[in-house]
Amino acid sequence: MVKVVNGRAQIGPEREGPALAHGGPVPTPTDALAVLGEKKTDDLENSVAGFQPIADQLGLSLEEAAITIFEQTCRQIFDEAREMVDRINSKPVYTVHELLEGGRIVPSKILVLGSPAHRFAPHLEQLSNLPVGVVPRWKVANAIGAALARTTCDVTVFADTQLGLVTAPEENFSRRIGKNYSKKETVETAYELLRKRTLQMGAEEDELEMELMVRGFYTAGQNIRVRAQIKSGLINEYDTVAGLLADAQ
Repeated sequence: MVKVVNGRAQIGPEREGPALAHGGPVPTPTDALAVLGEKKTDDLENSVAGFQPIADQLGLSLEEAAITIFEQTCRQIFDEAREMVDRINSKPVYTVHELLEGGRIVPSKILVLGSPAHRFAPHLEQLSNLPVGVVPRWKVANAIGAALARTTCDVTVFADTQLGLVTAPEENFSRRIGKNYSKKETVETAYELLRKRTLQMGAEEDELEMELMVRGFYTAGQNIRVRAQIKSGLINEYDTVAGLLADAQ
């Protein structure tokens, strides 16, 4: 939602429904595109009526207010993406491989999605100085991704052979163990808990491609910690579907 706070435009983080252009209750950046003639809508009057108070509070014309909101939205999107990359690059190195190979992410291209993505792409390209494009079927890419994506989750297991206890707090799991309880048994326990949880979430048996998280594995004295997860990716039988959707773009 778009509003004015202390004389300054504020975009989000709240969302109260669709844009006015789609019958929603409050103005959004999509309405800015409608006002600028960048988006076809049968409810242009709603977008204009909702944006006029924004323009009045900012002391701008209707068109100037729409341009201001659109440009500010693009800056926020780009700044959030840049901060995300910075957070990833600031994480500590856990393995020798990462140390030798380098784990920094340096974006070379930006892909955007969502119904108005093709309108935002050119301006994001100016802000970033990187090539910016849209993903195939950008208007419904989120929905397609949700439908084709494999169910994924992770489980963390702690074993303390000195206390004689193995636990997975998030799974409400605990069990007594002997002093000879091994790393291998901890991994097996993690995999079994992960399997049960993922099936409960609606996954199919053949989707359960599990892997051990090296970063989450260590031993300290008699303590063992293992983190296992379902590998992200597409549901197996949907690989062909995804390929056809991309080729048809």
